[in-house]
Amino acid sequence: MKTQLTFIFSILMCLSLSLQLNAQGNIEDDQSNYWILENFNQFDIEEEWNILQKNYKTYPNNINLSAIFANVEQGFDCAYGQKSLRIRGLEENGAAEFTVPNASWVRIYITGKQKAADRGVVISINGEEVFREEGFDRYKCIEFAQKVDSEEPVTVKITAADETKKDPIVLYYVEVQKYGIDIPKEEAPQPSTEGYWIYEDFLNMEVEADYNTTKDYLSAPNNIVLSADSASIELGEGCSGGGGKKNLRIRGRQYVGGSVEFKVPNAKSVSINLTGKSTLLDRTVQVYKNNELVKTFNNLDRTTCVEFLDEEPSKSEVIYKIVGGNNTDKPVAITSIYVEKYDFSDIDIVEDVDVKPIYFYPNPAKDVICFNEAIQSANVFELNGRLVAKANNALDMNVANLSSGTYIVQLVTKAGEVTTHKLVKE
Repeated sequence: MKTQLTFIFSILMCLSLSLQLNAQGNIEDDQSNYWILENFNQFDIEEEWNILQKNYKTYPNNINLSAIFANVEQGFDCAYGQKSLRIRGLEENGAAEFTVPNASWVRIYITGKQKAADRGVVISINGEEVFREEGFDRYKCIEFAQKVDSEEPVTVKITAADETKKDPIVLYYVEVQKYGIDIPKEEAPQPSTEGYWIYEDFLNMEVEADYNTTKDYLSAPNNIVLSADSASIELGEGCSGGGGKKNLRIRGRQYVGGSVEFKVPNAKSVSINLTGKSTLLDRTVQVYKNNELVKTFNNLDRTTCVEFLDEEPSKSEVIYKIVGGNNTDKPVAITSIYVEKYDFSDIDIVEDVDVKPIYFYPNPAKDVICFNEAIQSANVFELNGRLVAKANNALDMNVANLSSGTYIVQLVTKAGEVTTHKLVKE
């Protein structure tokens, strides 16, 4: 009898274990039905373009994402901190393509490669164009989402939109939800503006007709001073972008000044993007670090894009100075300046408003946010650093005109204390 009971108990135990394994197997099957066709983070950075076709194995389904004239790079702005697939323009037939056997939804996340708003993308499904967008740069995050509900194989192809240029686009995430499986959609990868400072893309500045002998500009969103001499804000052209993009033009050193200077307390990397102002290859610009000349760019015109990149980290204060013209009166243009902070953990983003000396409520907000005490100033920035709202000497602030999304709010108390908060606008 005891032997029989032991045998029955063993059968029940095995049956229980079998049921657990089957349940786990079903969970795994459900998870695999939500396909990440690439977030590219598992791949190594590729310095050279893959001119011929290269297949990337997707996770977790091992479906091929085939790319030509593409390479894996570290992302910026919309793809900040992520590895992405950079795809060349149609002049070089750059494309990425994948086929899935059955799909309910297809979602693709794309951005531009440059700061010039001249990128374009075309998406086709089974050879038919279903999406096209042009006129974006690397600040703009584009989400393509389409319900396909197909039990048959679906082929999706992503290419650049401009047939006359080499301008690349960046593919930084692709998702497919399997047909007939209802799995909640996770949030798309979001850019991190908390880890770096935008010193200027100048979009929040007014165009200035005349040069300013001396003038200070406040960077967004950190209010760090960028001091300019013999400079002015202008609309961009050529490498400067056009399409409403603004830049800081600085005169040559023949004029008293002709320079821009800024300080950073601690930096992991600094990127300064420059171009010439004329159609002639006769511009020169110099970059100084702590009063030492570290880089000279010669023979610039307005179609020449150059970048000064300093990747030597420093926890102490560093002074950068940009000088134009090389003892002539010939101007150059600064298109943007970026500083990545040395230690991301040093960013003071308020998560728990109850333990901070100043805060606002409600959050999320629809129409008005209120401060727990009168503030000296409040500035609201988009994630790309553009100032979109401000208030001075107030107990509340109207945010009704803001689009739904996430913003950065910088508050300055009457005592001069500065705090930075996240705001979710409904």
